[in-house]
Amino acid sequence: MKNRSLHWLQGLLRHALPSHCTLCENALIDAVSHPLLCDDCAHDLPHAGSECLICQTALSSPLTVPQQLCRNCNEESALSSLTVRFRYKEGIKSIIQRLKFNHRPELISLIASLMQPFFDHRITELTQKYRAPMTLIPMPSDRFRLARRGFNPTLEILKKLCQSSPKSLITFLPNYLHKYAFFIPQSELNRKERLENLNGAFYTKRSLKPLIKGKNILLFDDVITTGTSLEVSARTLINNGANSVHGLLIARA
Repeated sequence: MKNRSLHWLQGLLRHALPSHCTLCENALIDAVSHPLLCDDCAHDLPHAGSECLICQTALSSPLTVPQQLCRNCNEESALSSLTVRFRYKEGIKSIIQRLKFNHRPELISLIASLMQPFFDHRITELTQKYRAPMTLIPMPSDRFRLARRGFNPTLEILKKLCQSSPKSLITFLPNYLHKYAFFIPQSELNRKERLENLNGAFYTKRSLKPLIKGKNILLFDDVITTGTSLEVSARTLINNGANSVHGLLIARA
């Protein structure tokens, strides 16, 4: 009886106090495509362009656009491909920052809904290419960020994405990669120095290492700036026996 009364009260409050758009703060009275975001703001989110995600060179060849890496960066990288959905500005930047720094975990579902079609399409492409399921691994947070936030946003978004994907196409390894805390801020370093600073920053528990041997990995992260964290993570996975590593990101700074 108590639970029934509580559900009734919650329903009454939803009608009396409708949800508001995260960005424009207009009331969400009519049905919308994404939770906590009106259709106009969703439409205006900045999609990623056709520049290389590492060196920012414009991609002219249609063969390289889907993976968003130029040929030079692709040849030098441990990543077999790298794809991103949005540019890290305007609306999507605000949503990600509110999730990460303002403790707004309800935005996990919003970001997942924005990413789901893109995510599903990429999973389908890769499983068709390899004729095998993809192994999904989120980028880890170090223990200081975990202590401050109480959760890893990248892990929680990927967990939500996996719930809507066919289980026959994916294997989810949420705790495979771990990250040591490092003390030199990445923002103060160039790309070469960042790679050196992150060398050895990621590790795997010995008992888990065999889980990715011969597997094709989809490495998921929220925002890419120089790609150094992804690169070092990909090298760690390749060294542990992965057949290939593909990066997928929400936004490019």
